[in-house]
Amino acid sequence: MDDEVAQIDHLVFNRLFDFILIETKCYNGHVLINEHGEFSVRYGSGKLFGVPSPLAQSERHGRVLARLLERLGITGRLGTQPRFHHLVLLHPKAIITRPAPERFDTRNVIKADQFPEWRERWVDSASATTAMSSLLNIRGRDTLKDWAELLIQAHHPTDLLALPDFMRPGAPSAPAPQAHAEMTDAPPKRLICATCGSKISFAEGKFCWSKPERFGGLQYCREHQQVFR
Repeated sequence: MDDEVAQIDHLVFNRLFDFILIETKCYNGHVLINEHGEFSVRYGSGKLFGVPSPLAQSERHGRVLARLLERLGITGRLGTQPRFHHLVLLHPKAIITRPAPERFDTRNVIKADQFPEWRERWVDSASATTAMSSLLNIRGRDTLKDWAELLIQAHHPTDLLALPDFMRPGAPSAPAPQAHAEMTDAPPKRLICATCGSKISFAEGKFCWSKPERFGGLQYCREHQQVFR
């Protein structure tokens, strides 16, 4: 997205426009979090070494995701902005040393096997604080499915078999592996008119995608849809 990449491990979203970004880490040693939100890990009696904050990492991913949602025209029914929640899952055998809650909140840093209980608490908390405006903003299941399909179209899986640039034959002049979108025969679904290049609404795009025999799998603004009548 605009030359930025968000490698989100797991993404969960619901009908109230909540997005939970889940960052998973395989640290099975002693994880220490200080009052400044800094993370460190020690294995056995070995040396303590610092690691990037997975919470800060997830927040950066959220900023990229927010721009993507806007680009795709994914909004709440009342035009509200998405609410992002960041969760870090650690190895079930990890030992976690935390700061005092009032100094730095780590309630969303948990062991992976605690996820079901965390979800129940989160749902109960969200239900208790849900305002009438949120209920008016609720979306249908079919809309969520459409959103998921749009997000999948924007996803480019990493080729785990691709060699780094410096290891490829003929480097550095060897061509890079083709992107996932270039390896499929299906045209990409974008909320951009294929004729004039203007931004279109989700409804306009969905209308075109539901009639592939008419629009050839592409998408057009309302004005240029008339050409295909």
